[in-house]
Amino acid sequence: MEKQSIKERLILFIKEKGLSQGRFEKAVGLSNGFVNNISKGIGAEKLQKILCVFPELNQSWLLTGDGDMLKNDSNTSQPNKGAFYLRTIKYYPNVDGAMGGVQFLDNPDETAIDMSIPGYTDCKFAINAYGESMSPLIKSGQIVLLAEWRERFIDWGKIYLVVTKSGYRVIKRLFPGVTEETIVCRSENKVASPDFEVDVDDILHIYLVKGWVCRDVI
Repeated sequence: MEKQSIKERLILFIKEKGLSQGRFEKAVGLSNGFVNNISKGIGAEKLQKILCVFPELNQSWLLTGDGDMLKNDSNTSQPNKGAFYLRTIKYYPNVDGAMGGVQFLDNPDETAIDMSIPGYTDCKFAINAYGESMSPLIKSGQIVLLAEWRERFIDWGKIYLVVTKSGYRVIKRLFPGVTEETIVCRSENKVASPDFEVDVDDILHIYLVKGWVCRDVI
């Protein structure tokens, strides 16, 4: 039986993760159609991007077909574990969670700083909180750590960054709306910001706020 190609093995992994090729490419930061255009191999830079986002993928299996698709305790070396726990988070110091566009997602000219925080390996972005609507839990100026929400459901009551198609950004707790077509955005500080609803169709991206860096802005 002929051995599978790198392209075929990568497609198997994408299916194993329950992703479409387009969603996989977007998550890794690869160009649209990258997977289908793989011929003989994957460049070192692109491979590193894939392994950074999906550290569970066994590099040896992907490149040679040897071993298991996913890493386990027996074939994961200590250096790889260290790389997993120190995965880079892109911090955008000029972007906040209350207003503006969504250019920081795909604009290479947007200023970004690489930061690593142990225990937040599933976080991809970090931006500044703005305003007092989530105080005293999250203060204005603190850095919030974001993980892209890829599930089809919402874990109600958790704190999310919601990005609308118009470019509006807001950090709130999310709850079910009056109808299935809306979502309630709720502040910690109801005096500063009462509840309001957002149409599901108006939402472009949702990120789960996994934590925040508690700092005081002077």
